Parts: sequence; C-alpha cells; structure tokens
Amino acid sequence: MKNSFLKVATLGALLTTSASAANYTINLTGSTAFRSSTHAAIVANLTSPTFAYTDKASNGRDKATYVIFKGTIGSDNYTIRCTWSGSVEGVIDVGHQNSIPALPTSQATTTSPGTALVNSSEATFATATMTPDGAMSDVFQSSTSETATLNDKVVAVVPFKFIASNGAPAGIDNMTPQIFRTIYGPGGAPQSILTGNPADTNYVIGVGRDIGSGTRATAMAESGYGIFTAPSQYIITTAGSSWSIGNAVSQSGTSGYTSGSTLAGDLAKSSSDGLVAVGYVGVADFNVNNVELKYNGVSYSAANVYNGKYTFWGYEHLFTPTRVSTATSGNDLAAKNFFANVGTTLASNPGAAGLNPANMQVHRDGDGATVLAGPLP
Repeated sequence: MKNSFLKVATLGALLTTSASAANYTINLTGSTAFRSSTHAAIVANLTSPTFAYTDKASNGRDKATYVIFKGTIGSDNYTIRCTWSGSVEGVIDVGHQNSIPALPTSQATTTSPGTALVNSSEATFATATMTPDGAMSDVFQSSTSETATLNDKVVAVVPFKFIASNGAPAGIDNMTPQIFRTIYGPGGAPQSILTGNPADTNYVIGVGRDIGSGTRATAMAESGYGIFTAPSQYIITTAGSSWSIGNAVSQSGTSGYTSGSTLAGDLAKSSSDGLVAVGYVGVADFNVNNVELKYNGVSYSAANVYNGKYTFWGYEHLFTPTRVSTATSGNDLAAKNFFANVGTTLASNPGAAGLNPANMQVHRDGDGATVLAGPLP
C-alpha cells in the first residue's frame, strides 16, 4: 500500500510539472549591424538552443535576415523569432506594432550550428508574420519618426567604420565630415578631395544604406549631413569579381542597401575603370577586402572609442512597447524577463558588433552629439 501511494504521488508530481510547462514566442526586430551580438546573447540565455536561418549566399547565421531560435528556460519552452530590417524601421515597427514578415514558429531547427535555409530569395521562407515585442536599435528614438511611448534600455556601444572599395589608391585613407558631405551631397566628387592630389580626377561615389537603417542615421548624424536629409548615393550591382561605372545604380532618397554585410561585400570587389566607392558599415559587417578609412585622422580601435578619440559610434538600445515593459503575466512578461536577461548579457559581453558601455570614459546625449567627458548619466 505504501509503495502504491508513493508511485501515485510521484506520477502526480510528474504530471503537475509537465502541465505547468509553458510555451512562449518572443519576436525581435531592428538592427542588422548588431544582429551577430544579439544572436550570441539569445543563445547564451537558452538551454539546449537550436536555430535555423535564411542564407541566400552562404554567409552564415549572423548575416541572415530571418532567424529562429528554440530552447528552454527552466521547464518552459521558448521560440525566439528575429526579423532584421534595420534600426529605424525596427523602432517604427515596434512603436506602431506593425505586422512584419517572419519565419513560422513551426520552422524546423536542428542542433548547433543550425540549419541554413538556402534560397535565392530569403523572403521565400518568411511565410508567417509577427508583431515585434522588441527592437534592437543603433540610434535614439529621436533619430526616427516614431512618437509612441517606448521603453529604452541602453545595452552596449556600437561602433562603425567608413570604408572604400577594394583597390582604392593609397591616398584614400581618411574620411571627415566635410568630405562626407561633399561626396554624398552632389552624388560624387573627384578623388582629389580624399588624396589631396589635384591630378586625381577619377571620381569617388558614396554607397549607403536605406532609410530604415540605424547605420545610415548614425553616419548622417555624425557627419553633420542631417539624419532626415536624403543623400545622393548608389548601390553596386554586379555578380562578378569587379565592377565599373555601369554597375553603380543611383538610389532615391529613401533607398539603399538593406544590409551592411551586403554593402561591405560589394565594396570588397575592385573597380575595373578607376572609380572608387566609399561607404559606412558596422564593425561586425566589415569585410577584410574593404579599405578601412580613418575618421578625422583617427583609426578605429576599442580604446579610441572608449577614450573619445574616435567618435563614429552610437549606443545600442533595446526598445520595448508598454505592453511588454509593464507586463505582469503571460507571454509579455516572458518577453520582458527575457529581454532583461539579454540586456544584461550584452552589457558585459557585447560581442563582435559592440563594446562594453561600462568601459566608456565619454558619453553623448544623442546620435552625432558632442562627445562629453564621463560615462552616460
């Protein structure tokens, strides 16, 4: 009788535990420049994580537009869906609570390193939609058009680089706000403005991101061009190993590359006719075949950002809507707690795309604002 009672009690406990396990789905959007670090933080906060991702060019998970993670926290099951559309667009989608394309929650995942869903078009796999619970953003909300009340948590510092296309002449090694405005205002300029040699009459053009990009907003703010001023910029369209003037396609005021890694990949190709292209990318998107430019004569390094010498950087923000930031139960509370844990992870381990805000000896109060002594208040 005693043994039977214990068996029944044990079975009851198991059934109670199983019944108490919950299933949560958390939707995240925003920054492409910071997605590699965000992915790492998501994995760090899940037990036995698996993932799948779209990958149209064998670039790997951290350059994919659509990613899905699955894992557990305690006895609960978590599905984390990511749609990386750009910081500005992500803030607007969270503020408006827009429905955006996403991988379906049923998407199969396997053990690490995960499944690449290879296709010529990543959007082929985005057969579901989601309403974002949060957005990673390289910029303050004031650098977007969004006016909804959002909770803002600074989780890291995100640095950027100016780059030139592969094979650029040796004299092209530095970017300044004046040079930036000279190139991106009229849509190009003689290379002499970069080299200082009047004989360098070949042109340099500016390539850049679309209007939904936080990288673009930061570059426009830092250079003094104006966040909401449309640049005259191009994209490079070629499947070959080189490009020429015929591959430089002029963009409208809102258009440009949707991904920094794609921009960097195109500028990793050399020009066949002497034309040079310059652009701007997050440090994690930098390609080894790009020509890295100094900014105001200062090379990028973590130390130079921390001490204020290198100023092409912003803060990485995690924005959440009121329904998440004030949640007390259900899926919204799970999202609130998960984002808090991801933020803590990123602050101490910001990964390849970011820097630790605790090490900053300087701060700024807005995108492109004056760099001031002391940490962020």
